[in-house]
Amino acid sequence: MNGPILINETALDATTVSAVARCTNNDRWRISTAPRAVAHSPSTMRNRKWTIGNGMARSLTVAAVIIWWAGPTLQGTSLAQSGGGYDLTRSKVAGGGGTTTGGGYQLLGTMGQHDAGQMSGGGYTLTGGFSVPQCPVASPPQAELIGPDVSTKNRFLSFTAGDVGRTQAVRVRFDSLPAPFDLWNGSELWVGPSSQVTEAGASVPPTPGFPNFTAATLQCVPFFTDWSSLGTVHVFHEGIVPGGNYRVDVIGENCDLDFEGFFSPPLAMTTAIWGDTVLDLADTPPLPPEGTVNVVDALGVLGAFSSAPGAIVKARADLEPACLDLKINVTD
Repeated sequence: MNGPILINETALDATTVSAVARCTNNDRWRISTAPRAVAHSPSTMRNRKWTIGNGMARSLTVAAVIIWWAGPTLQGTSLAQSGGGYDLTRSKVAGGGGTTTGGGYQLLGTMGQHDAGQMSGGGYTLTGGFSVPQCPVASPPQAELIGPDVSTKNRFLSFTAGDVGRTQAVRVRFDSLPAPFDLWNGSELWVGPSSQVTEAGASVPPTPGFPNFTAATLQCVPFFTDWSSLGTVHVFHEGIVPGGNYRVDVIGENCDLDFEGFFSPPLAMTTAIWGDTVLDLADTPPLPPEGTVNVVDALGVLGAFSSAPGAIVKARADLEPACLDLKINVTD
């Protein structure tokens, strides 16, 4: 996907959403490491069979020679033999390399895995045995809170994610959105690179005298970073709309993105109804939405527009346009 897809919130069509879904799936497929089946013509297969047959004959001949040559030594105490420019050292190839999947299960194999035990020499130690998991499951994301309450917003999903010191990606799945945005249902996108945005109403880059927050939008391909180092991330996108239900989960780098068992338990998130930005402006910080739209919500957006002290944060006040501009203005 090149650049953002601008979608008018009152005129969303199926063609646009289908294009987004195809973009997501195609990018997923391009980074998949699953083996591909290759078709061969009958003549090619006959040639391959002949080659394998000769290879097997040669292998059997070599094996017979080795057994004849090494046979007399098998009764001795040493299995490693050398002489005449040859070296036959005891070794073992155990298990098969790669990944095998089926029926909801996945088996990871290791090529050339050493026997269990410990070998050392020259200042090095090699501990052999069963393969350890290469993709530990990530911790689930945590929603931003205001006191005991989730900081629900109209156009943002706000959460912390990631395990300390690990490089991971964050996925957002669109579960249930109101019409006409329900064409997004079943889609999934990834949180992209973040940036610092000022709380000053009419500006975006960091502004002296105003606090900043971390914002990121969604994209088709995974973005891997140490998300735990960023604190709360406020995610926005034209598909994050009021009255929607989403799931957010995390997966580690080098994990198989097509295997759901590698993802963290999901964080279920909802957005507030349109225009519901605040419950009470008297508290510090202002309390999150309560399910109704009234004059308090309008005053909350007005306070953010004028950058008034104690105003609601920009991530709660920014409602328009479809692809948010991260500014508070008269359209909000």
